[in-house]
Amino acid sequence: MFDEKIVICGAGDTARNFLDYKPSDCQVKYIVDSDADKVGITIHGVKVFDRNHLVAEKEKVIVLLTFNDEKTENWLESLGVECYKSYGRNDKNFFYRKEVVRYIDDEILSKFMWDKRIKRSLFSDRSRDNFFRASYCSETNKNLVQLMALGKYEEADDYLSKMYSEFNELFDDEFFDYRPAMRLIKQIIEMKYKERISICDLGCGNGELLLNLDNEKYDLYGADLSDKRVSRLVSHGINAVSSRVEKIPFDDRTMDVVSCLECLEHVFDPTMVLKEIERVLKPGGRLLISVPYQANCESETHVRQWDERRLFSLLEEKFEIENMIRIPYINSFNMDNLFVSAILR
Repeated sequence: MFDEKIVICGAGDTARNFLDYKPSDCQVKYIVDSDADKVGITIHGVKVFDRNHLVAEKEKVIVLLTFNDEKTENWLESLGVECYKSYGRNDKNFFYRKEVVRYIDDEILSKFMWDKRIKRSLFSDRSRDNFFRASYCSETNKNLVQLMALGKYEEADDYLSKMYSEFNELFDDEFFDYRPAMRLIKQIIEMKYKERISICDLGCGNGELLLNLDNEKYDLYGADLSDKRVSRLVSHGINAVSSRVEKIPFDDRTMDVVSCLECLEHVFDPTMVLKEIERVLKPGGRLLISVPYQANCESETHVRQWDERRLFSLLEEKFEIENMIRIPYINSFNMDNLFVSAILR
């Protein structure tokens, strides 16, 4: 992947995950960190040095910066080293390089097909009741959770509308080329279905998944609360509607595949969403879900946190789990999302 060896700047979780999942031909020479408590330790056999070690480096290396810090970026620039970041949807992000994206996609597809470790260890508390997070990431998050927990849906809607009204541009994580789960779903659909099928994406947002599926091969449907984004999809010939995912205006037993990405952590009641999915899916239909794993990918609009047990308990009554795996949320080697494929009995 690179002829030069890599030096990792920052001895945190991103460095550990990089060493866990990197390609075999990607050689890491050492790690540098400014934290004296980390200097001298080894992470997966790679030693951590202080930053002066990089200053004295004689060999041509590539530096991977694992955290967002302008001062560190300026320091690396002053050294004149070739540097890649671990964030941002741009060519300076190591994980946005075409060959790295291809590696990520191949790895998670292989994991989906063959790695059954999570599936074999699943257990349930047989509880399908609605639940909310017990701790909060901010006062805003606490207020939103309390409104939903008290059933004050209109107030919660108003609260969310005010929050989202501040954002007019698309975020990096809304794009197909930055989201492994979207690309995995496309691979699964193209691998599993050769005939014309109906696909519905719940909480479709900007519609990047649907827009990257072949509208000539599939009947595509989407549901989202944003009128603006629904209008964009309709203009591209997709049957999109402005609707809550707890009550979608599609007929019974009409969908072969339903996808629901980064949605169940936001909704008022995931059990209501699942009943709607059960209603619109054909028998034997496939449900594809992605959610943040535990407290990863934290957001003020996340009103609950998911793990394997919670997700399995939600699905087990009506669905057969095809597989459940950990995958990255955005292009990275951080396995911070849960992905599940389940078949309606």
